[in-house]
Amino acid sequence: MSKKELGICGAIAVITVVLCIATAGGQEQAAPVVSTDSPNQGTALEVRLADILSDIEGAGNVKALITQDEDGVTIGAVIISPGADSPEIRIKLQLATCTALGIEASQIRIFKGQ
Repeated sequence: MSKKELGICGAIAVITVVLCIATAGGQEQAAPVVSTDSPNQGTALEVRLADILSDIEGAGNVKALITQDEDGVTIGAVIISPGADSPEIRIKLQLATCTALGIEASQIRIFKGQ
């Protein structure tokens, strides 16, 4: 690798670190509270959300995991759906989850399941 390439890589690394520090905002984030219930049961809210999402045509049998901070505020959700390979189904799952939980789309991750 030439000196020029090494310099560019170094500059990119420094910029990346600075951006990570700047976007963290210096605020401590609470560790998410994740349900320790049986994976087949989930919390009442997870079961209810999964049931609602499973009613979306093409979604299949949906599973949901909701993370909350220590104050019970929802900070994210993971959705597993057999139909998630369809962009249309993914959008429907995302919109329904946003509405149901009152969170932003960026707080939701959707994956294809079995």
